Amino acid sequence: SRDCFGLKSSQRLHRIATPKIIFGLAMTIKIMRIIGLDMGTKRVGIAMTDELGIIAYPFGTIVYNGYNELCKKIKLIVDEHKIEKIIVGFPKNMNGSNSKYSDTVQNIVSKLKNEIKISVDIIDERLSTVEAERILIDADVSRKNRKKHLDELAATLILETYLDKLKMQNDPKCLKC
Repeated sequence: SRDCFGLKSSQRLHRIATPKIIFGLAMTIKIMRIIGLDMGTKRVGIAMTDELGIIAYPFGTIVYNGYNELCKKIKLIVDEHKIEKIIVGFPKNMNGSNSKYSDTVQNIVSKLKNEIKISVDIIDERLSTVEAERILIDADVSRKNRKKHLDELAATLILETYLDKLKMQNDPKCLKC
């Protein structure tokens, strides 16, 4: 059977997997995979986009004992998944001022930029962990499992915020943004 573009299902899958042509129109799409980081003093939650850079999903949590170890672990993920950009949640107080952890995160961001050599941006992460915890509680996740998934879910919210910001910049009529 053929779809509305006259493609067989195997051709359609190839077209989806090779996103140079969408909806039968010749377009060039810049594929950019991005990771989002929710920085903590002992753990870092990681979220990643799909290959098209459209959807954010939880990827995992890194437990670390020093910034050198953290940078090495992040570099492995960047190299293995061909990441082109890192978005780091930047901790701020509710009044917009920098938190006590802001300088530490800024130092880690500088180290990542020097070590990994890809674009590293920061984004306001206020209430991302609170919102992640609320989502897990609403989903009736046990306290033990909440602790396991809290950081990566917070990272996903940070990355979704960044992706929404991109949508708004590219489409000023975007009502969701």
